[in-house]
Amino acid sequence: MNAVGLCHNCHAFYDDALDLVFFFVPSDLDFFIRFELRDRIRRQGDITKRRVPMAHEYARYQYRQGKITDVAQGGQYTRVYLCNHLLAQNTQAPKQWHGAPLPTIRKAIGALGSPRIGRIPQDMVMKLTILRDLYYLDDEDETERRHQLERPRGGGRQQGGRGRGREEDEDEDEDEDEDEDEDEDEDEDEDEDEDEDEDEDEDEDEDEDEDEDEDEDEDEDEDDETEDEDEDEDEDEDEDEDDETEEAGSKGGKRRPKFEWDLGPDATSEDAIRKFWTGPFGPWRET
Repeated sequence: MNAVGLCHNCHAFYDDALDLVFFFVPSDLDFFIRFELRDRIRRQGDITKRRVPMAHEYARYQYRQGKITDVAQGGQYTRVYLCNHLLAQNTQAPKQWHGAPLPTIRKAIGALGSPRIGRIPQDMVMKLTILRDLYYLDDEDETERRHQLERPRGGGRQQGGRGRGREEDEDEDEDEDEDEDEDEDEDEDEDEDEDEDEDEDEDEDEDEDEDEDEDEDEDEDEDDETEDEDEDEDEDEDEDEDDETEEAGSKGGKRRPKFEWDLGPDATSEDAIRKFWTGPFGPWRET
């Protein structure tokens, strides 16, 4: 995100920590001073981390000021050479860059201790000094008093010692409102996603419960059918046994002779002989 294309010479000038010769910095440093003063009000009384402008916030501010177009890749940056280099004569105009602005500001603040500071524009030196004190000094009240700075109060946003108009304040208010709206929209989207996930989980749980109930009902139906079939089979077996018993001529669990069926239950064997005897001399004759 913070990559920047540099030629061989500029790359060497930019990376020389002992004798910095080249750096680039946001063209509108007043925006960063006002942003820090507003952020101090937010941090007042709480242990909260500092918030610094992001690349898209700086670009949006410059777009509303009419300094860049809506198709710009980022905000404007000023290139500064601390030596008599040929490129210094052809790089006076600001140039757009898409990266984070704070690292470039820190690099430029380091140049304030360079013996070549005389080649930095005086107005830029003054604003970089203010940002250095705002970012790195612990006594906030003393820093604001030294540079005649005022934190915004109520609806107005004023900064002593720095000229600024009402339109800039309104633009910054709109930027903050848009950032808050974006955060609220993101929170609402997250809440909606969580609600949808919970609803889906509840639906899945209900579906699982319904499936379990259906499975239980099916199991009960199968058990009932099995019991009915078992009962039917038992009844059929009982009926078959009864039929077999009747066919076998059983009585009271014992087998009955055949003549009892023809002569009655009280018949005796002699009665059967008299009735059914067909010996060699003919039927039985009673004397």
